[in-house]
Amino acid sequence: MRLSQRRSEHLRRAAKIIGDPLKVRAGGFDGRIRPEPACDDAETGIGAWSREAFNRAMRRGIGRDGEHLYPAFPYDHFTHVSDGELDALYAWLMTRPPISGRAPPTQLNGVLGGGIWSTPAYFNGHIYYGQDNGALKSFSISAAQVVLPAGSSSSVTFGFPGTAPSVSANGTANGIVWAHQNANPAVLYAFDANDVSKPLYSSSQAANGRDQFGAGNKFITPVIADGKVFVGAASGVAVFGLLK
Repeated sequence: MRLSQRRSEHLRRAAKIIGDPLKVRAGGFDGRIRPEPACDDAETGIGAWSREAFNRAMRRGIGRDGEHLYPAFPYDHFTHVSDGELDALYAWLMTRPPISGRAPPTQLNGVLGGGIWSTPAYFNGHIYYGQDNGALKSFSISAAQVVLPAGSSSSVTFGFPGTAPSVSANGTANGIVWAHQNANPAVLYAFDANDVSKPLYSSSQAANGRDQFGAGNKFITPVIADGKVFVGAASGVAVFGLLK
């Protein structure tokens, strides 16, 4: 199956796979989110992607190696695109001349107010940032754009270097944002993923220091696996789970 030139152009622009930056401007903030090039280059493009990996990226926003693509990727617009159209678009892209090169970094001016020393977390249409000496912030994604200002912020302030959030959930339900506080003793926080102004848990809340796990450390991202949360500390790893 072959797409018409006009149809191909429409799909490519809607998918933001031709290198056009997304402009973000609201609430006094502005910036750009730039996609990676979708050319037939095996190293910096999609030349090494299989048809199945391409279809998963278009429909689920997940890259070939399982990573979430840049948060504003509008994959939700393509859930009802036919298999034939995606196959034709993939075949067309594989005929493009390889162009090696990385996209310029994403730019969001004045949004956070502090340094960022961690990767944001993503869940169910929201991205979560933990800035240096600031709150954990949640930004929603709508129509392939970051909605500004932040939809919610934690009442907790995280000192240097901020917090590196991670998310646990049951599919798209019961989302929890986990955040580590670099302090002595360190603190593990859990926030409602729909509204991070609502704390769900703190390792400092139990009586007699039951859940404390020693001095904190910098650049710690909580890891969730098998129903447990693993958090690094200065001298070990703490494991959190349901009390029996």
